[in-house]
Amino acid sequence: MNTRSTLILLVVALLLGGYFLVFETDYFGLQHQSNPSDKPAIPVDGVALFDSALMSDQVTQLTIALPDEPPVVIERDGDRWRQTAPVRFAMENWAVEEVARRIANLRYTNRIDPAESTLTAASAGLDPAQATVTIRGKTDDKPFEHVLKLGRIVAAGRAYLMLKGEPHLLVTSDALHEKLLDKPVTELRAKSLTVPTANRLQSVTLVRGEQTIALEQTDAKWAVVKPYMASADRNAVEHLIDMPRLASIDAFIADQPDDLSRYGLDTPSRRLTLTARPADESSEAVTQHLTIGSAADLSDERFFAMLDDVPVVFTLRKTDVAKLDVEPLDLRSRKLIDINRDAIQSIALRSSGTDVTLLREGGTWAFDDPKPDYPPDEQMVAGLLDCLLNTESTDAEILPADAPDKAPRSVVITLNGSEQTTLMIERGDNTSRVVVAGQTLAQIVDTAGIEPLFGDAAYFRNRTVWDLKPEQVKSIAIQRTGEYPAEFRFERTNEQWQLDGYDQQKFNQLLGLLAPLRAEKWQPVALAQSDFPLTVTLTDEGNQTHRLSIASVPMRIGLATGADSQFVLPKPLVDLLTGELRQTTVIDLEIDAIASVTGGDWTIERDENAMYTFAGERELDEAKCGALFDTLAGLQCEHWLQAKPRDTEPTHVLKIKQRKAGEHLLELWIPTDWSKQKAFGVYDGGKPFVVHRDAAEKLGARPVREPEK
Repeated sequence: MNTRSTLILLVVALLLGGYFLVFETDYFGLQHQSNPSDKPAIPVDGVALFDSALMSDQVTQLTIALPDEPPVVIERDGDRWRQTAPVRFAMENWAVEEVARRIANLRYTNRIDPAESTLTAASAGLDPAQATVTIRGKTDDKPFEHVLKLGRIVAAGRAYLMLKGEPHLLVTSDALHEKLLDKPVTELRAKSLTVPTANRLQSVTLVRGEQTIALEQTDAKWAVVKPYMASADRNAVEHLIDMPRLASIDAFIADQPDDLSRYGLDTPSRRLTLTARPADESSEAVTQHLTIGSAADLSDERFFAMLDDVPVVFTLRKTDVAKLDVEPLDLRSRKLIDINRDAIQSIALRSSGTDVTLLREGGTWAFDDPKPDYPPDEQMVAGLLDCLLNTESTDAEILPADAPDKAPRSVVITLNGSEQTTLMIERGDNTSRVVVAGQTLAQIVDTAGIEPLFGDAAYFRNRTVWDLKPEQVKSIAIQRTGEYPAEFRFERTNEQWQLDGYDQQKFNQLLGLLAPLRAEKWQPVALAQSDFPLTVTLTDEGNQTHRLSIASVPMRIGLATGADSQFVLPKPLVDLLTGELRQTTVIDLEIDAIASVTGGDWTIERDENAMYTFAGERELDEAKCGALFDTLAGLQCEHWLQAKPRDTEPTHVLKIKQRKAGEHLLELWIPTDWSKQKAFGVYDGGKPFVVHRDAAEKLGARPVREPEK
């Protein structure tokens, strides 16, 4: 007999022996005993352990006692479960409810009298018991108490159990035993930490090493009070204080430890203190502490921790603990001020020799004394408000104790009820410092972003030059001299603009910028000018003429009917007036309509599969061929010209053959020195036009490579 056969026979013998022990001798007491005729038989599904129906929601207290350990008391508190002894700690509701349900549903399938069986309480693991469970509660307002002794778990999902005061050994399902014996009782505890929500807190303190950060909440607004005083960012604060609520306990380590130094909790690395407002006038504020100790492993992935000075040590993961590693400036509000826009009644901009005060009167803004001869511009005031309320700092500095309480520029904001907020500003070339009076933090902002805070009365002057609506305009005439002279005239007939040959989208943009016409800013010093390179004449529906003259295109300075001083025009308007308003399509062909292109000694053909071919020994440059055909199809000009700027022979001539019928000729004058000249072209002998440099370089590139010699 070989070794394999011997092992098989041994396994079979063990299985037969186990069967005989369990089912023939009933060593474990799992079989239904033959009951004397005067005792009722036990049903196959067993008998309920408790005479009266017991519901899990009737249980109000559980006491679980394990050998050599203090009893654990768990009590129902409203709709929550809490451990109350030997320490207090929140429990996982569903887990405790599951234990109560398993107790209420206990059924026994065998009831063994030790006096009539070889099975004893000791051999069943009931003397002493593996665990003793005491349940208390009320049924029909009558208190009850049951004490269960849990024995050892045996085969076939069964286990032993005894009721206190009863001599019989009961065989039940091992569901309750598995819940309480296979895992520590701490597994029933809540893995989340119970702390107040942000809206209930009045203060937060974070101590990390030698650094202390303190925050306070008033009227739903957070402020940093240590190590500096300033408004706090609500999202940043809530990210910090939500850490305990969102963290998950990794493992419970020890209850009532004798030596906190083993866990680094005697000198914690971090300590977060949350103080909630009193629930009412008769109660006191509630303070909770989350204390973080040393790392629990060499990889620093877990840290020891305690909550509320409750003597329960547990671990938290590094990702949760890291949320406490914030720097003081991380919690500041990036905004200059946090004020309700509609509550602002006045804004005073003050500096040496220049004071401007804006008052809200009803729904509009006006200048306060000394009043200039013009009203403020509503859009500019709105821009000032946006600047005050929406500007965010790029950095910040904590002010020293002896920092001055004055600055070259100040902004005083008055709210309803005369409450005031003052901003002190030190202007720099690129960045400026802004300090809110009463705070000890300087916000660093981009100077360009707070330009309205340095404005004088003229800066806020009403910038509407022509208060017209587009539908009030009847005609527009444009006369342009200079590099691209042109005359355009647009007229509206029967409510429709006659725009044949013009770019309708550009015209609509032009009309919207002229009616109404607004200055970008007023020019304090007039530019002397006798000739104007560009004029716009507009006639309204009342036949009133409005003239706009541009004195300097690069500086965008203009003078208009109805304006008493020069002003800077918006760049989009100047770009339209100096650009091409006519349609700019030169070659109105799709790429698939082009069959071939010839340039001097080469001809490139393109088939219907977008494949390029060339007859000759030279090699095609696929990239340049593709760029050539793509540029020709739908070629756009930069400007149309009144005449050719140079009376010379073209530098490049391209013959374009269509796939179905027709040929076209494109003549190009492409300069060698782009700093002195621009490229221009003529298509089929028509009007000359300026070619964009990028397009000209693609059209002038040679699409074939010469053979190597």
